[in-house]
Amino acid sequence: MDWYLPITIIPGVGVLIVSTTNQIIALNIDIAQMISNKSCMEQMRIFDKKNNQLKKLARATVLFYISSALYVFSGLSGAFMSSRGVSEVVLIAATACLFAALGYLIFYGHDLIKIQKIQVEQIKNTKQ
Repeated sequence: MDWYLPITIIPGVGVLIVSTTNQIIALNIDIAQMISNKSCMEQMRIFDKKNNQLKKLARATVLFYISSALYVFSGLSGAFMSSRGVSEVVLIAATACLFAALGYLIFYGHDLIKIQKIQVEQIKNTKQ
């Protein structure tokens, strides 16, 4: 494995970090609006789900940061160490962190669909 391979992955992880951070900001705004509106008990179900979403996004972001650091370390250790074993193990750990973070984003998306279903049901019920 060439030492620069892990370094080339970092910009992609950076885009994922920016995207996840933007989702966290939007979700924080939604939660703040729900709190300021003193929503009814039916909204509490959505509030709890949004709070769980926020936790998943935060975990994904942390894992993205860890994977970025590990990719950098893997590249540097591959460039400056004679033993390639350390570099490859760190590269595998970085990739595992990246996949775990993507898993959190998948579950976040699944929860998003559930929340939207609840909101559509609430709109239908208020119009009846």
